[in-house]
Amino acid sequence: MATNETHVRYLKTLVQLSKQCATIESLIGNPEFRQYNRDSTLQLDAEGTMLRAMTEDLTTRIEDECTKIALSFNNADVAVLGQAAADRMIKERLPLLVSFIKTLPTSAGETFLDAYLALTRDLLSRLAALFTSVAESFALTVGGRTLPKDLQQRTLSNAQLSWDACKALHGGPRNNLQAVRRKWVLDITPLVADAARELGETLAEDSGGEVGGSEENAGKDSKAGEKQDDGDGEEDDDGISDGIADWSVEKRELAQEVLNYTQLVTEFYMVVDKACLRRSQNQNAELVAWLDALVPQGQALSGDVDEVVCAVWEEDEVDNIRPFLNTLQEHARKMASAVRPRMDPQAPELTVLERLAAKA
Repeated sequence: MATNETHVRYLKTLVQLSKQCATIESLIGNPEFRQYNRDSTLQLDAEGTMLRAMTEDLTTRIEDECTKIALSFNNADVAVLGQAAADRMIKERLPLLVSFIKTLPTSAGETFLDAYLALTRDLLSRLAALFTSVAESFALTVGGRTLPKDLQQRTLSNAQLSWDACKALHGGPRNNLQAVRRKWVLDITPLVADAARELGETLAEDSGGEVGGSEENAGKDSKAGEKQDDGDGEEDDDGISDGIADWSVEKRELAQEVLNYTQLVTEFYMVVDKACLRRSQNQNAELVAWLDALVPQGQALSGDVDEVVCAVWEEDEVDNIRPFLNTLQEHARKMASAVRPRMDPQAPELTVLERLAAKA
């Protein structure tokens, strides 16, 4: 049975472990940390076989230690088991985690590296929270005090979040192409689709349910943005539709033009995924560089969409809105030109690029 001295030592170790996780998380977040990645000579296979093996071994060990530590939060008798797990975390698991993230080479892709840095930082943050809540719970337990329900729930929740973070790290992208696809499909495209959907819904309500955007584009916008819907069935209280009845005919026409083009941009983003990203295979240095350049281009164009839609809500004069649409069209045309060489010359999706160029 664990003694009082064992309990005190275990509590100190948990506090130390939590602080160490937080310190490492901050260290990895420092831009200078990437120098390790730039210096790394590790060669990863394009299929991610080596990476999968590395993360499986690492996350399995960390998850196992987390489970043993979590079991002690309301049971002083397993302090010895928890102490052994905490010691291994400090001496073996955390150094192994740092070594893993340091050796991922920049040559594998900036987007790929960004993903793993974020996943590792999230795991460390979850671990720090778990060890803190276990320490708080364990201190009350050995003191013979009743654990508050909120502390019990927080500790159990932190344990689950730590396990989830381990699974997320193991399930990270296997190469830069997969990292870019995930970001493109899950982060970038939905932002554009949401902007088009919100504008379309407002114009449709004002016109009695009929709006001039193509049904095909409208449907695609809905599908691309549906994952971002909060699902509460209520319209956001942001006042975006206030005063639409006072819009001039010219502003309504321009708003419709903005809607049509943002829907077309959404379709273009889907084409990039289908006709470029999905068909890319060889993970050579040239492709890695092109993929890394694609992400900021997509984010910038998404920002252009957001700016022109915001201008529609905020500006009364058409002359104050038109420049934002012109900028969007210019940047969309340039991006379409950069994407075209990556597509099959016979791809039917090329018509979308042609429509972008025609309106630019």
